[in-house]
Amino acid sequence: MSPDRNRAPIRELVADLSDHLESTAELPVERPESAYLGEAEAVASDVASLWLAGHPSRAGDADVSLTVVRSRIEHVEELLSNVESTESEAANDHVEAAKALTEDILARLDGRSE
Repeated sequence: MSPDRNRAPIRELVADLSDHLESTAELPVERPESAYLGEAEAVASDVASLWLAGHPSRAGDADVSLTVVRSRIEHVEELLSNVESTESEAANDHVEAAKALTEDILARLDGRSE
């Protein structure tokens, strides 16, 4: 994990993840990769919206809320694992950044840094 990301709140990492995936929607990406990216974008956007209403730990049971965040980020990670190449250099860059962010977010949720 980069030093800047290590200091960033998880909500910022999730917002960055959502932004990278949203950016792929504006680029020419073939199927089936576009379907995986579209679903990953929807899930990441949903996680990011949890923080619009406040940190998940303040939205009821902290363990349950962070468990939901972890589950959704793991789902994004699984979806992105199906995307090797989009045939768009710009989209590939966003996908690689998104993959790195999912790893960083999961590491932060585990309380470890890499």
